[in-house]
Amino acid sequence: MIGSIFLAAVKFEKNELKRFRGIRECKCYSQKRIQELAKEIRKHILFKVAEITAEEISKSSNLNDLEMFKACKLIEHFYEPGITIVVDNWEVSRKMFMKRLKRIDLSLWKRIQDKECQLVLVHNCERIRRSKPIIYKAIALASIIAKQLRDSQMIELDKKYGVGFGNPNEWKSRHFILKCIRKELDEEARKLVRWNWQTIEKVKSHPEWYEDGTEEWYNKTKKQVREMFREEQ
Repeated sequence: MIGSIFLAAVKFEKNELKRFRGIRECKCYSQKRIQELAKEIRKHILFKVAEITAEEISKSSNLNDLEMFKACKLIEHFYEPGITIVVDNWEVSRKMFMKRLKRIDLSLWKRIQDKECQLVLVHNCERIRRSKPIIYKAIALASIIAKQLRDSQMIELDKKYGVGFGNPNEWKSRHFILKCIRKELDEEARKLVRWNWQTIEKVKSHPEWYEDGTEEWYNKTKKQVREMFREEQ
């Protein structure tokens, strides 16, 4: 709900993966380890990143379209005939992914349909870690690059504005949003908020929970607060 979304693409040959034996996707590592691994990946693997800023998200009527547009730009950067493209699929199915792809990038869609390249879509990549290690590593390496960028951005923003890590249930992040809603912070800070996210409305509906001095209470009663939110939905 705060800051950018980062997408990453990596390109490699099979023999380049030897040094990354045992690599896992980003959620398996601590923030410190993510920083270390990203540095190593950047040294040895070709990569490209795309950023979707909070301002872009706020102005967009469809985040999935925006993500597809940025993903296609990454694919085009590395594209060559015969390439295998691996995507950690955010859509519910391959059919939905291809439908959106056709609308956003007809040229790439046609190349896939004409079998000029191969498209592999993966849901829940941990399930294929052992059975399809190369496909898994493609997703894992890209996820680490993207997560390192997101973590680094949030660390800097937290130092500057006290935003926390932008997690939906984090008091510090919601307190920052409340200050932005009240225009207590400058325009640069307010541009960091994804204004079309549902969490913003929840902060507006219960501002008293995120006033100065309420953090200890909020953290002690987080479970109760979550239950209240569920009842509202």
